[in-house]
Amino acid sequence: MAKQTINIGSSANDGTGDPLRTAFDKINDNFTELYNASPATAQVTISGNQISANESNADLVLSGSGTGDVVAGAVRIHGTSITSDDSSQIQINENLDVGGNITASGNITATGNIFANGNINLGNAADDQTKVVGVFEADQVQIDGTTITTNTTNGSLTLTGNGTGGVNIDNLTLNDNSITSASNADINLTPGGTGGVVASGIRVKGTTLSADDSSTINLNEGVNVDGTLNVEGATTVAAITASGIATFSGTAVVDNITINDSTISTSSNADLNLTPGGTGGVIASGLRFSGTTISADDSSLVNINEALNVDGNATVEGTLNTKDVSTTGNTTVTGNSTVSGTLTVQGSINADTIVSNSNGDITIDPAGTGAIVLTGPITATGTQTTTGQINIDNLRLDGNTISSTSGGITISPASGQNTAIGGVLTAGEAQFTLVEATTVRADTIQNDTSDGDIAISTQGTGVVDFNTATQTTVGAVGAATHLPLDSANEIRPLGYLKIKVGGVDAVIPYFNAS
Repeated sequence: MAKQTINIGSSANDGTGDPLRTAFDKINDNFTELYNASPATAQVTISGNQISANESNADLVLSGSGTGDVVAGAVRIHGTSITSDDSSQIQINENLDVGGNITASGNITATGNIFANGNINLGNAADDQTKVVGVFEADQVQIDGTTITTNTTNGSLTLTGNGTGGVNIDNLTLNDNSITSASNADINLTPGGTGGVVASGIRVKGTTLSADDSSTINLNEGVNVDGTLNVEGATTVAAITASGIATFSGTAVVDNITINDSTISTSSNADLNLTPGGTGGVIASGLRFSGTTISADDSSLVNINEALNVDGNATVEGTLNTKDVSTTGNTTVTGNSTVSGTLTVQGSINADTIVSNSNGDITIDPAGTGAIVLTGPITATGTQTTTGQINIDNLRLDGNTISSTSGGITISPASGQNTAIGGVLTAGEAQFTLVEATTVRADTIQNDTSDGDIAISTQGTGVVDFNTATQTTVGAVGAATHLPLDSANEIRPLGYLKIKVGGVDAVIPYFNAS
């Protein structure tokens, strides 16, 4: 039955409307159709402004006729579509629980919360935009303005591309654990204010690199520095390749090597190895080390201005100019070795020739009670000058004195040769088997054998010449001009000097001198 409309006339009580019975009959028919038209409609209750289903768990179905829609206020429901009947926005001011998909071709404005148990698809065109004003939360991720955080305490935020794809942010691509930029573009990490950039435990602030926990920064691979490298504090480095100038302030520790000020040292008892590549050498200042060879990088002389200790063999080809050299073991020099200063050797020196610089002396000075020991034949050319005492076997020369340290002194020229002594020969006692002298000067001549004779022999026809003062008289009491007389007025000498003439005993009388 179609809906019956009660004719109420054109005006009140004009007699053109339905009679009262007819009017109420239409009303009853309408309600009968509403309640009794079918069993489903019989289970609907309309109370006030509420329509509800009477059967437990029964659906309440509102259907338009034909192509008609269900309109509630300004909201139009057509099939599975919900639109605004006046083309304005649909506002949902309470929570919205959606178990399936929501497809919106227009705007959705929700004053309250929207809960969707299924998928929410926003946009179906490349230029569609999804905008959220306020805080956006997706599962455990929160987006607030320009900040993306996680809702879980200490939770991580993961952005992952599909397959081998990465995450692109502006001109940056994050793929797995790699961050790359567009072609030839820089990657800039700029903190706010006085903040720094912290990567793991490394803090970058301006041009300063530091450990965020103030510990040591470890660079475990090679480092190439094209400009100037300034390092302040302790630095531990396994390998450094510097194309420019590397400047370290403080202490730098490279593996087991410590660099402090101008000092390079290693850990206890560890070697310090400098190894160049290929045929290259190690250059320290102007000194070149190539294998076991030390040379000047500009081919000039190598100067060692401090003491040099050599524990093994030292082989020098060319000229060696040294000031202080201390070697332990053997030192072999092929060529000339020039020493300016003092050469101290504990051991042996094997050399054909030792010469000094121009007009310079050669001084051999043993320490303490040490002595100069010369073995083998000694050949000296030129003048030999010795200041102090010299001992040759048991013979000692000290100042102007020649003495023996044990036994006598024997001067023995070659057969048929003489021993020539210039000047005055002074001896406390001299024993000679034969003395040949042009002149013998002595205050006393006596023999060395008890009761032995003193023989004065001339050669050939030579005679003994007494070259002494003479007088013509002899002295006596009361008569100075004549020979002395005894009591009988006879000439009588004081005594007779016994001599031998030609081996025959003789006497020579002697008198008092005048």
